[in-house]
Amino acid sequence: GLEVARTADLGANSSEGGGPFLGPGLRVGFQGLLHVEVFRQRLLDEFGIEAVVTPPKVPYHVTELPSKHNNLKEAETKIVEDLEDWPVYGTKFKVEEPMTEVRIMAPVEYAGQVMELITKKRGINLTTKPIDENSWLFEAQMPWAEVVVSFNDQLKTTTAGYGSMDTFEADPPLREA
Repeated sequence: GLEVARTADLGANSSEGGGPFLGPGLRVGFQGLLHVEVFRQRLLDEFGIEAVVTPPKVPYHVTELPSKHNNLKEAETKIVEDLEDWPVYGTKFKVEEPMTEVRIMAPVEYAGQVMELITKKRGINLTTKPIDENSWLFEAQMPWAEVVVSFNDQLKTTTAGYGSMDTFEADPPLREA
């Protein structure tokens, strides 16, 4: 059922995944919260599959530093997506979060609101460029955690549905959190 629904919906992509609480499953990427709800309802209506939807996971790079509380000789880095894998209280560590390059096209009359949204979502290195007399291009680097959940939906709300965005891996791909 899921494979048929996914084939019919080119905006969704999936891979095997799962977690400690729900067990094995699939990770499916969507284009926004409405897309999630439509896909979930289609699975139920057309295939009788009740999907459990969980928030997206963000792969933080956590480097545990040598200290008197652990037996590490040198720093050790691991990717942490679940709270249960976070270092215990009292551990010395540094965290790097994944960054993404965001490219947004929007009508010029929404320029102020788009820049405010990017800034509110911890965007950095914001640049703007007119495309023509009616549209601007906005580019910025943003933490993936700020983009992955509802940024596209907030952009659509901010621009009365006229804004569109694309994301790319940022260079550098990580930033200290």
